[in-house]
Amino acid sequence: MGRRLLIVEDERKIRNLIRDYFEMKGYEVLEAEHGREALEITEKESVDIVFLDVMMPGMDGMMVCQEIRKENDMPIIFLTALYDEESKLKGYSSGADDYVTKPFSLEVLLAKTEALLKRYKRDINKGNFLESKGLKLDIRSRILLVEGKEVFLAAKEFEILQFFLEHKEQVISREQILDRVWGEEYYGYDRTVDTHIKKLRKAIGDSAKCLQTIYKAGYIWKE
Repeated sequence: MGRRLLIVEDERKIRNLIRDYFEMKGYEVLEAEHGREALEITEKESVDIVFLDVMMPGMDGMMVCQEIRKENDMPIIFLTALYDEESKLKGYSSGADDYVTKPFSLEVLLAKTEALLKRYKRDINKGNFLESKGLKLDIRSRILLVEGKEVFLAAKEFEILQFFLEHKEQVISREQILDRVWGEEYYGYDRTVDTHIKKLRKAIGDSAKCLQTIYKAGYIWKE
């Protein structure tokens, strides 16, 4: 049986289009017409990845994403007509892993899906924990402990911190972070990275001194 995809979209035509294409590619597809239905499915069923429409009546996609993230860490891709930087940052903060802007290419959506699932599998296979001074990162459960206390990180900040802890003492450029965390298809501003770095530093407290800026080069995690 193929990997399980949940499509959360109130427009039937879009759901049908995605379902038919991904079933042809070997996926098992579940469907939800609204947010509450999606939460019921994720509570009862095992799902590998979620496509989540942002602008739905009632409970919008960002609210649904936040609720899913309380219990599950599977990749989530937003399907949205909102393409401005502020909307994307808000979406990433709610726990989304990637964005596809309507109208979208099914081929691009498939490529993003495969990349996220590959990364997710790689993270699991590496082991559950990454540690640094005062920090313990649980990859599987996506939990950060700072001096033994659980600290919430949005999805993108979590992945950035994970990237640094996997590559301690190495200079990492903004472009490398964008490729790893946002994907090679991202065409936004590289300063987006700086915004998330700022939030990450605030979240990790005294450990932020390990995350150093290298002028004109990027960042480095030094213990």
